[in-house]
Amino acid sequence: DTIDLDDPYSIHVQLSQVVLHLQNEAVWSIRTSVRTVEKSRAAPSLHFSDLHDLARHAIHVFETLDLAARTFNSMMVHHGRFGSTTLATDGTIPSNQHYTYDRLHFYNEAIQGLRLRSIANKDRLLNEIQLSFNIVAQNIASTSIAIDRALQSDSSALKTIALATAGFIPMTFVATLFSMSFFVYSIESGTWNISDKFWIYWAIAILIATGQSTSLEYLARQEVE
Repeated sequence: DTIDLDDPYSIHVQLSQVVLHLQNEAVWSIRTSVRTVEKSRAAPSLHFSDLHDLARHAIHVFETLDLAARTFNSMMVHHGRFGSTTLATDGTIPSNQHYTYDRLHFYNEAIQGLRLRSIANKDRLLNEIQLSFNIVAQNIASTSIAIDRALQSDSSALKTIALATAGFIPMTFVATLFSMSFFVYSIESGTWNISDKFWIYWAIAILIATGQSTSLEYLARQEVE
C-alpha cells in the first residue's frame, strides 16, 4: 500500500497494516502458549501462577484488540464523511478513496477475526485453569481415600493388639495378686494362708481408682467448656 496525498486517510491504511501485524503476532503467541498448556495437561506438576500470568496476558491482548476494532470502525466512519465532502465533478466518490475504504474495511474485518480468536484463547485458557483445579482436587481426594484406608488398616491392627492385651490382663492380675505377701503358701500343710491385712490392698486400690476416674472426668469437662 502506498500513501495517496489526495486522500489523507491513506496513511491510516499504512498504520492499520502495522497494527494488524502486531496484533496477529500477539494473538497467535497466546494461542501457541495455550496449546502448549493443553498438550501438557498430564504433567505431574501444575504451575497455577504461570497459568494465571498467561491469562493476564490474554486479557491484555483482548483489551488492545477491542480498542483497535473500535478505532478501525471510527476511522471508517470518518473516512466516509470525508469522502462525502470530496466528491468528483460528476458527483461520484473518487476511486482512490474507494481503495482506501476497501483497505480499511479489510483490516477492520481482520481485526474482528483476531478479536474472536482472542476470545477463544481466553475461554480455552480458563477451561485449562478450571481443569487443573479439578485435577488437583481429584488427586487430593484420591490421597485422602488412600490415607483413610491406611488408617482403617492401622485401626484393625491396633484392635487386634488391644484384644490380645485384654486377654492377658486377667491372667496378669491373678498372677500379681497371688504374688503379693498377703498370700502365703504353706509347704508343710499344703494350704494357702491369707493375711488379715489384705483389706489394705483393696482400700488403697479403690481410693486410687476413684481418684483417677474423678480426675479424668474433671479434665474432660474442662476441655468441653
